[in-house]
Parts: sequence; structure tokens; C-alpha cells
Amino acid sequence: YKLVRHSRTSRGAGALVSSRKIQLAVTDPDTYDRLIHRMANRYQVEPALIKAMMHVESAFNPHAVSDKGAQGLMQVMPETGQRYGVVDLFDPQENVRAGVMYLKDLQKLFKNNTRLVLAAYNAGENAVLRHKGIPPYDETQDYVRKVMKMHREYVAVEKRVITLASAAVPEPRKLVP
Repeated sequence: YKLVRHSRTSRGAGALVSSRKIQLAVTDPDTYDRLIHRMANRYQVEPALIKAMMHVESAFNPHAVSDKGAQGLMQVMPETGQRYGVVDLFDPQENVRAGVMYLKDLQKLFKNNTRLVLAAYNAGENAVLRHKGIPPYDETQDYVRKVMKMHREYVAVEKRVITLASAAVPEPRKLVP
């Protein structure tokens, strides 16, 4: 493979992708951790859920395009992007912002029922409302299973990181008078 871009952030990747000068980009999933945490904090959505969705949706490929037209890291449909004011769905920041805003709206609509939220993200909220639950579509049922599995894995990783970080902090010294 050919290294196209190496950076600690995703800034500017949208312009590179939309220029169509690259065919394939290999992306380290950790590249987007800061962006994921920033959007998670801003919109009060769990970072592990965002990362799990991104993993399943695009495998962290910022220029992924589905056969149905969904684009970018969070596989946002152009109509959904317009709803949230996105200009460039291939720009990781805009794409993740729109995806997380949509995710937050779905959490409100489905009262934080993660399985219904994921089904709605994949099949559309109307399909979930019409079927009064996860629609009987193989793709949607597989999607919910895969994201839930990745979510559990990312939650476990975050817990290990927190445990390691807290173990590395020395005990405060007692002041002796």
C-alpha cells in the first residue's frame, strides 16, 4: 500500500478526498479518537458508541460511499447531511458532527433504546416506527448486532485505559509538619 497522508488529526482530509486524487486510504482508527471525544462531549453521546458505529459503517474510511449513497466515516446520507448543515460529507469533522447530531436526535426519539436507535440510523426512523421495533431486514439486524458487539469491545478498551491511567498516578504524599 501507499501512505497517502499521515496526521494526528483529520483536518483537511475532506478536501483531499473530494479531489478524487486517491483511490484508497489506510486509516488508523485512533486518528479519529479526539474528534469522536469532542463530538461525544458536545452532544452528550457515548464515545464508544460513536466509534463502534464508525467502525461498522465505514471501517474508518473517510471517503467510503455505500451503494445507497451514504458517505464518509459515519455513512451519512446527503439528505441527512443537509438537515444538519453539512457542506462536505467527506470532511471528517462535518461528517461526524452530522452523524452524532442525528444519533442524538434518534436517542431522544427512541428514549435512549440503543438497539432501536441503531436500527433507525441504519434503516431510517420511519421503518422502526412502522415496525414498532427493529425492522425485519437482514441488513439492519446484522448492523445492530455488529455495532453492539463493537460497542462492548470499545467500552472494555476504555475501561482498561482508565484503569491503567489511574494505576500510573502515584499516591499523594502526606505532608509532615
